[in-house]
Amino acid sequence: MDIEFSEEQSLIQNSARSYLAANFSGQMLRDARLGPRSDVEKTWQDMADLGFMGIAVPENFGGFGGNFADLLVLLEEMGRVTSPGPFFSTVVYAAEILKALDNQNINKVILPAIASGAITLAIVLGDEGNIFDVAGLGLTAQPDKNGYILNGVGQFIPNGHEADYLICAARIGSSKVPKNDIGVFCIAVDVPGLERKPLNTMNGLCTTKITFDNVNICEDDLVGHSPDVWPALEQAMFRTAVAKCAEMVGACTRIVEIAVEHAKERRQFGKPIGSFQAIQHHCAEMLTDLDSARWMMYKTGWLIDEGKATRKDMAMTKAWCNQACRRILAKGHQVMGGIGYCEEHDMPLFYRYIRMAEATMGTNDDHLAIVATDLLSEVFA
Repeated sequence: MDIEFSEEQSLIQNSARSYLAANFSGQMLRDARLGPRSDVEKTWQDMADLGFMGIAVPENFGGFGGNFADLLVLLEEMGRVTSPGPFFSTVVYAAEILKALDNQNINKVILPAIASGAITLAIVLGDEGNIFDVAGLGLTAQPDKNGYILNGVGQFIPNGHEADYLICAARIGSSKVPKNDIGVFCIAVDVPGLERKPLNTMNGLCTTKITFDNVNICEDDLVGHSPDVWPALEQAMFRTAVAKCAEMVGACTRIVEIAVEHAKERRQFGKPIGSFQAIQHHCAEMLTDLDSARWMMYKTGWLIDEGKATRKDMAMTKAWCNQACRRILAKGHQVMGGIGYCEEHDMPLFYRYIRMAEATMGTNDDHLAIVATDLLSEVFA
């Protein structure tokens, strides 16, 4: 594994850091959390023009054809500014699902639109429980003469209120092997019977309750339906979980930078607080957790690009990043003291961002259960 960035990756990192730092200030993000999001939304086309939207879209679909590690470099930079909006659900999650299922008729329409910034997407996979458990799917699709009739509810869907298209997974039929009965659909949001209700979160970002009430879906909207769909969908979800780790690592990098700078400048008892052993240990432990999370994330990204990543590798990465980033966040608050809890400071932005990311694409318990299952199956095979 080559741990050095390529020339292209360094260019991605530098251009992304420069643009994001100039356009996503802490005050703008606080305003976006509590009020209109016009300042965030106007950056969408700028990012498309810079190539952010097409970084992981194949060249034959209008993208730049970057590899997975290239995407991780960009996402780490976006995490540094706790970037809001539909980028992750559209450019990462939706694109990973579409590439994994490889429906050329749908991909030739949707992927170029993603790369150009023309559309946004949201994902509706489950209503409750572990997203990696097929039993958690909250939608059913009943075949009829015109295609399918979709029913069910999706709760807390990120960016569902502003998406142009939804990618939905539903049970089709009643097989004794549920994984064989999964269908994935790509649906425009203006179909009759589809209702979207905004739901606010602790992060201030809007999620959505999406209700499907006898929604008629034509056959052309079916992305895939076969016993191969669930393994491909699961693989896309694991890859997306690793991508979420990159955002978490980026956010924690800024937490460490903010805390270390504060420890150097804040004085108590006539000396910088960074001269006290407890603060020194906090900073050292934060850096240790950060480096271990970063290199585990990039190693798994490299394994994905090499076609060698197992679901155990990807689940371990998300589980470790969840734990390490929570520790970094807690120690960062300890170093910052009271100012770190004031809304005028950037630390509350990072607190909400990290805690939401922990629960996104599988919780710690979800991923540890997957690691344990795969590990013990190897032991007793």
